[in-house]
Amino acid sequence: MPRALWWSGGAGLAGAVYLARGLRLALDTGDPERLVDQLAHFRGRTLTALGQEPDALQARAADYHAAAPATRPTAPTVISSPAEPELDAGPL
Repeated sequence: MPRALWWSGGAGLAGAVYLARGLRLALDTGDPERLVDQLAHFRGRTLTALGQEPDALQARAADYHAAAPATRPTAPTVISSPAEPELDAGPL
């Protein structure tokens, strides 16, 4: 097996484990950082790239996504701040 292929496969597996841990944590804690949808999306793509089928964790994330918006945390309101002055880098 070519080394580059071995490396990318190993990185994919490591990424899948990392995403699974993050997704499980987000679901278990009620998703305070609102990351479930993003983590589930990237984990799903990773599983597909690795030739794996969606599993119970992906199904749990899909159920969470389908939940009524009233039961999910909402994104915080973004408060606009005064315009930041532009930085002048000056001559380089």
